[in-house]
Amino acid sequence: MNVRSIGRGVMVRRSLRLLSQGEAVAAPLDQNQKRKRGIFVEMFGHPACTSTLLARLSLSSGAPVVPIFAVWEGEQTVPVVGKVIEPAGPESPAAGAESREEKVLRLTARYTAEIEAVVSRYPEQWNWAHDRWKTRPD
Repeated sequence: MNVRSIGRGVMVRRSLRLLSQGEAVAAPLDQNQKRKRGIFVEMFGHPACTSTLLARLSLSSGAPVVPIFAVWEGEQTVPVVGKVIEPAGPESPAAGAESREEKVLRLTARYTAEIEAVVSRYPEQWNWAHDRWKTRPD
């Protein structure tokens, strides 16, 4: 499938290069982050410390984010594909945001809402044990 892993130290730079070459980059967003590596957005009514990587990559490159999830149906996994989320334009969650930080917050919240919607449809398939809300706000 021509899938490669990107190490943490070079992730942003290499991801931007791949996006500029027309490649796709995938990143899991439903993982708890340490306070310095994430921002708090609501997930199921609770603040969840969430990576800003996808929003920063999307804003920097202009690449849209396509929410894609693999779910089990019987003995097979099938894709669930969400609506494309553009980093700019009137339909973007970041439209009208004053600062880059506000745009990152709005986009990250929108991505998290996509995760929440799929988890709500398939709650038995989400790994509830990974403590998504481990990092707490002050």
